[in-house]
Amino acid sequence: MINEVFARTRGWIESLGQTIRFEDTVYTVVGVVEDFHYRDFEDPIMPALFRLGDESEFQYLTLRVNTGAGVESALALKNTWERLVPGTPFEYFFQNEVFEQFFQESGGITRVFTFVAIIALLISCLGLFGLASQNIASRLKEISIRKVLGASVPHITLMANRRFLLLLSIGAVVATPLSYLIMNTLLDDIYTYRMSIGPSSFIFAYVLVFITASLTIATQVYKLISTNPVEVLRNE
Repeated sequence: MINEVFARTRGWIESLGQTIRFEDTVYTVVGVVEDFHYRDFEDPIMPALFRLGDESEFQYLTLRVNTGAGVESALALKNTWERLVPGTPFEYFFQNEVFEQFFQESGGITRVFTFVAIIALLISCLGLFGLASQNIASRLKEISIRKVLGASVPHITLMANRRFLLLLSIGAVVATPLSYLIMNTLLDDIYTYRMSIGPSSFIFAYVLVFITASLTIATQVYKLISTNPVEVLRNE
């Protein structure tokens, strides 16, 4: 038997009945199985040939057991094994444990990316907070005069945020193609089979950034709005 990759590699439209020479032996294809990962998930699925080997070549015995009966089945197999092959130790593992180990490793990569993203966001917020403080402090007199002349709170809020929203928008436009290329390159290096990066990922990221930036600037805007313009102009 062969897998689908093997058939595609040979260019066979109809695989049944085809012959294959392997180790000076000619085999006839009697079936084609669906592609599956028989190595690490990071590796591409390679052509595979399944044949009935000699007993000396056997390394693993694969069994399917009912859900929840793994321990009882392992104990029964151990007793049978020790009765049939008393001089050989009985060693076994569950396939789901192998999968869980792989997903734990993948989860570690995800946690690293998440940690780096959070640190980058915090550093950006600190810089944005300092920039907003400096900008509002330099325009405090101007904004106080506008308040005295009857400027509304929404108008002052928009005026204070407009510059930062413009900078964030420009940054988003510049960062989108760069981040798309970088993430695709990283994912291609790590995974052979993966999900594609769609617009929803960028939309979610930008919404999160804009909300975080707005909350960061809001602290300074609130301080600006609550300041008595008379006190500011008197000190001037």
